[in-house]
Amino acid sequence: MTTRNRERWAGIALCTAVWMATPPVPAVSAPAAAVVVVTGEGCQTLANPADLLPAGLATEFARYRPHVQRCPVARPSEPAALSVISVRNNDYYTSLPGVPVKEAIPAPLLIASDNTIVGRLPVPFPDDGPVSATLHFGSWHGNWPQILRISFESDAPGPPRAIVLTFNPTTRSFERKAGSRSAIQQPRQAIPPSRPRSRP
Repeated sequence: MTTRNRERWAGIALCTAVWMATPPVPAVSAPAAAVVVVTGEGCQTLANPADLLPAGLATEFARYRPHVQRCPVARPSEPAALSVISVRNNDYYTSLPGVPVKEAIPAPLLIASDNTIVGRLPVPFPDDGPVSATLHFGSWHGNWPQILRISFESDAPGPPRAIVLTFNPTTRSFERKAGSRSAIQQPRQAIPPSRPRSRP
C-alpha cells in the first residue's frame, strides 16, 4: 500500500470513529395536545345524588339509582376539574321487567369541583340503545378545559358524528357551538357485489 493510500484510509477511519462517537441528535416532536378522554369506564356509582346535586336535580336522578354514575375529568397527576353525572341508560332499561318503555331520562350533567352545574350534555352518556358516546376534553387553561367534543357511534350505517361544546366564561357553562354537528370522515369499506343465485 502506497503512502498516499495509507493517508487516505487513515483519514476515512478517523472520520468514521468521530461519527460513531458522536451521540445521535434526538428527534424533537411537537408536544401532544392535552386531551382527556372519558368513555364511561372506571366511573363510580353515585349512591346518593343528593350528596352533590341541588334538591330539584337530585330528585330527577334519584329514581334511577343504582344506575347513576359519576365520572371524574382530570389530567394526569392533577385533581379532578369537573365530573360527569349521568344515568347508564342501557343498564337501567335492562333492569326493567318485560319490554321497557322509553323514558325521558335526565340529560347528563357537568358539575365543577365545588358542585356548581356548568352544563348538560345534549346526548346520553355513556350509551343509549345502540348509540355510545365518548367525551374529549381539550384546550386546557390551567386546570380547566375550554372545549368538549362529544363523539358518538351507532350500529346504524354511516360515519360517526361529533358535537362540540365550548366553555363560556361569562355564563360559566359549556354551550353548544353553532353548526357543530358534523360527520367525521372515515374510509369506507367497499361492499362486495352480491353473487347471483344459481338455478337448479
